Amino acid sequence: MSPKKPLLIAGALIVVTLIVGSFIVLAPAPAPPPLPDPNGYDRLIEIARQLPEVPDPDARAPANDDSMQLAERYGLSDVPDSTSREPAGIGGFVTNHVARLDDIRKALELECRVPIAYSMEFTSGHMPDLAAFKKLARALTVEGRWHLQEGRTNEAAQSYLDAVQLGTEGLRGGVLITELVALSCRAVGVTHLEQIARQLDAGTCRAAIVRLQGFRGSIPAVNETLEREREWARRTFGFTGRIVSALPASRSSMNKALQSFIAKHNQHIQSLDALLVVLAERAFELDHGRPPENPDQLVPDYLAELPRDPGTAELPPNVSGE
Repeated sequence: MSPKKPLLIAGALIVVTLIVGSFIVLAPAPAPPPLPDPNGYDRLIEIARQLPEVPDPDARAPANDDSMQLAERYGLSDVPDSTSREPAGIGGFVTNHVARLDDIRKALELECRVPIAYSMEFTSGHMPDLAAFKKLARALTVEGRWHLQEGRTNEAAQSYLDAVQLGTEGLRGGVLITELVALSCRAVGVTHLEQIARQLDAGTCRAAIVRLQGFRGSIPAVNETLEREREWARRTFGFTGRIVSALPASRSSMNKALQSFIAKHNQHIQSLDALLVVLAERAFELDHGRPPENPDQLVPDYLAELPRDPGTAELPPNVSGE
């Protein structure tokens, strides 16, 4: 074989690759999925813009300076510190914005979908929208804290469930960063529900189980989110982006991000499943005057089936009998 022949073959392969790549880059990308009309996503963004800064639901009102000075002067140790006071500013926020909080719930009755654009500008433009959803989740959490402050535990549970719904329904169809924020919104609601689950009445527990099971079935699978992320990257960066992503440094960075997302997703699902069991146990105990002897007694009257870890097939943590 002539020594020039391998070079010619290699050159031909490069030319073919570049030609194919140019067709990929120049070919018009298919249109994104049609958006609902009206789109609840847009309405939620609008509501967030109408709300002022939301107080921290876990912040505490500052101690009265005079009382603290007197306590120090006379050596009093039983004066409550700032951690024992009610959350700061939440009552005024909720009472002043009842209509806006109700508007969040009405918007969630609409179909919601993230408007995807296959360009670099989408990422920068999407970040303020994600911040708006975090703001709405915080507002619902503040409402829940206010209900607790007023002794309305069952009503607080509804506000926290609404935060879970916001993260489930409001951010449908987004990319990886979208789902991370959606997970964060859901986690806020789940965490606060965990704190009051054993204080709820049986009816509220049953209703919460129904809603949470519906949300649980609507959370996109990991592969679904990753496929949307890959599709967005393919359409946005084209052939050049594929070459860059194949480089070892890029591949390593992306794998770390994906593994982190998968771990957070699985941990969140486990927390949600554990909450479902706790609520079912609480309802069982109120109905029967005793806790269940084992988790199987929760099926089918309280849970259709016991949730299992998809990786280990074990029950979630904190389940009675484990």
